[in-house]
Amino acid sequence: MLQTIDNFPYLKTLQVGEPFPNEAPGFVVAHSGRDFGNMDTRFGPAKSVRQARSTLRRLTPAEHTYVLWPQNELEFADLTAPPETYQRQMRTTFPGETAVVGDGLITNQPHTGLMLNPGDCLPVAVYQPNTGQLGLIHMGWRGSVGGLHTKMLEHMDFDPQDAVAYIGPGIQQKSYYTPGLQPSQEINPLWRPNILQTETGYYINLAGFARDCLINYGFDAQAIVDSGIDTAADDNQYFSFTRHKQYGEPNGRNGFMVVASA
Repeated sequence: MLQTIDNFPYLKTLQVGEPFPNEAPGFVVAHSGRDFGNMDTRFGPAKSVRQARSTLRRLTPAEHTYVLWPQNELEFADLTAPPETYQRQMRTTFPGETAVVGDGLITNQPHTGLMLNPGDCLPVAVYQPNTGQLGLIHMGWRGSVGGLHTKMLEHMDFDPQDAVAYIGPGIQQKSYYTPGLQPSQEINPLWRPNILQTETGYYINLAGFARDCLINYGFDAQAIVDSGIDTAADDNQYFSFTRHKQYGEPNGRNGFMVVASA
């Protein structure tokens, strides 16, 4: 599932077969669901996963791709730092890829792909054109509650006045039900407008919280694009851990990838 977004500075998502405009500074976003196939070897044969990931990578100008293996421990890898600082997080995987144990990645190198394969969690990409810094954040409930986004942005010394962000497909509020809240969700005021309380529990707007966090950090609201895609919706277009638990649908993971072009 690929979108084309026009008239948005520094961001372009490509249609299948469309050449990438290498002369244009910015970053490219590509994401996929069931159409490309499962992206995680825990839920399918390695051969089909390798083919699915390769198909997604070929849509972008990536020369090499780093793939996140989320651990929900608020750890990220800064690929701009000396290799010894993140070498312990590296794992071998398919040709053209390096797996990285963690929940966030940072690079400043063009044509370096950053990939995440979520089930319902949000992939959030942030990009700063004047430095070329590109970050990919895995925002599940643990990362959101634990403030991974703030931790990464502060580490990157990000200037939000000169930055853009893209919130990828993930579970949306109508699908995200929980019987109880985490303590920080009751304390942090940014959660309040993104929680709908019912007689039996709560519906969480994770994408809305991510957007509000970026705005609170200093991002211009007009510089944030939200895909608005609900991976847990009843349309069978995306793999969903929620729907797997609720209805026994086949488990799998979707694809999300960002690459700085110049």
